Amino acid sequence: MTAAVPVSREGSTAALFAASGIPSLLFKRRMQILEYFASVILDLMEGRKIESALKESQRRYREIFDGGRDGMVMVSPGGRILEANPAYCEMLGYAPGELVGAADPLFPTDDQNKGTIARPHDGGGGIESGFYAMRLVRKDGAPILVEVRAYSVPDQDGRPEYRWYLTRDITESERLALETEQLRTQLEQARKLEAIGRLAGGVAHDFNNLLMGIMNYAELCRDSTAPGNPIRKWLDEIVNITNRSAELVKHLLAFARKQAVSPRALDINDAVTNMLRMLRRLIGEDIELNWIPGQDTRTILIDPAQFDQLLVNMALNARDAMDGPGTLTIESVNSQFDAGDCRVHPECTPGAYSTVIISDSGRGMEPDVIPHIFEPFFTTKGTGEGSGLGLATVHGIVRQNNGFITVYSEPGRGTTFRIHFPSHEGIPIRSGPVDTSVEQTAGDETVLLVEDEEAVRTTVEAFLNRLGYRVLAAEGPEQALEVAAAFQERIDLLLTDVVMPGMNVRDLVAGMKQMHPDIRCLYMSGYTSNVIVHRGILDDAVDFLAKPFTRDQLGRKLREMLERKC
Repeated sequence: MTAAVPVSREGSTAALFAASGIPSLLFKRRMQILEYFASVILDLMEGRKIESALKESQRRYREIFDGGRDGMVMVSPGGRILEANPAYCEMLGYAPGELVGAADPLFPTDDQNKGTIARPHDGGGGIESGFYAMRLVRKDGAPILVEVRAYSVPDQDGRPEYRWYLTRDITESERLALETEQLRTQLEQARKLEAIGRLAGGVAHDFNNLLMGIMNYAELCRDSTAPGNPIRKWLDEIVNITNRSAELVKHLLAFARKQAVSPRALDINDAVTNMLRMLRRLIGEDIELNWIPGQDTRTILIDPAQFDQLLVNMALNARDAMDGPGTLTIESVNSQFDAGDCRVHPECTPGAYSTVIISDSGRGMEPDVIPHIFEPFFTTKGTGEGSGLGLATVHGIVRQNNGFITVYSEPGRGTTFRIHFPSHEGIPIRSGPVDTSVEQTAGDETVLLVEDEEAVRTTVEAFLNRLGYRVLAAEGPEQALEVAAAFQERIDLLLTDVVMPGMNVRDLVAGMKQMHPDIRCLYMSGYTSNVIVHRGILDDAVDFLAKPFTRDQLGRKLREMLERKC
């Protein structure tokens, strides 16, 4: 006979135990014993399943724990490491198993662990469950930034049994994020400076025309006034004021990179050496000037006048920063920048550079001031103590010559400017100062003057007449060609503004050369234009006169051109 015994678990039948035997043996008491054995057998079967499931769970846990790329660490309530995975040990520079039993850096004690384990950035009794970023120190002393997710695990009574920390080293990502933010800030600053530069260039062009009218009318009136007349003194003052205003505009044009330049190969060491005497006069006797030339410093490509202006502006800026006794040091070195370096400096391109380092022992600058120092009219000086264009001019000169500037400053400890110019393979040309003292400025040749601004045209025509030239005047390119076509005699020189409405000045020059193949061309403008320059660099064989100019400057330039052999 076969008997079946149901085995119940939690009010329901979990299994059916069957037994076969002699019917006379299956009494009620023995059935109870049978039920007991059936229950024990079921418990054993379930225990094996649980054990198997537990082993599988442990295997999966170990795979996740040991193979995880993020650091995992289990910490006791007292802050001791119970278990740490290989990623966590590697992150802190320890061998696997070396951290077990040690004080965990994520759970600082009052004595800050005495340096036995990487110290955290702050004190306290551990961190609560949540999300954190902490600065830790590796076994080798290197600092790292760690992203932490903390989980507190309670026991049956609700008290903390241990904590789980999931960690990730974010040092590199934070560095990249910081570099990205720096690049964004620098690009915004560059765009702002570029916008200001365009505005400055446009204003300078119009302002130069106005200045030239005032300056030239004052000069004409002064020349027509007797030396003893008191009005002459007033006219002299007007001319002086307009000259100072013209210098201000020149700085604006330098910042806007709108001035015409003639770059050539330049030896930095020679250029600085030639300027030392002037620089010492500028900064005064209270300031010590040290010049440390580098060995075999690379040649650069720049207009020498621009480089001299850069040195003067930097020396004056250093003098004002020291405001008394101090030290100004100028150095020259060769530098090399790779793609990694240029990520930090958006104006940099990889390659070889020649660097001028200018350091002062002045009062230094606060960090929030440094981003603004190259803005035009920005100054930390008092009212009337500076134009705020010195460093803006330097920035414009450096950028026009494809260089860039880095600045380091600490309040009370001085400032260091590193001015980097791309190296140039050309051979530097050494020349002395240009002699501008031309006694003979008069002439009797025929000059065609083309200028759309009436005040400028009228005064320049008067200058030319007083210098003895025969003058043909036109308000624009179209009228100039008509005047030239109607004039049957030789025209020796075309004196023309660059920026005028209507016909392009290149077309004007081409038309004039068809009628007068040997005509000389002198361009004048308040700022440069791509009509005659490319990126501010004069085309070959171009003669240019920057507005505003005086009668003597015009006369010397005309004689230089007209007496030059073709």
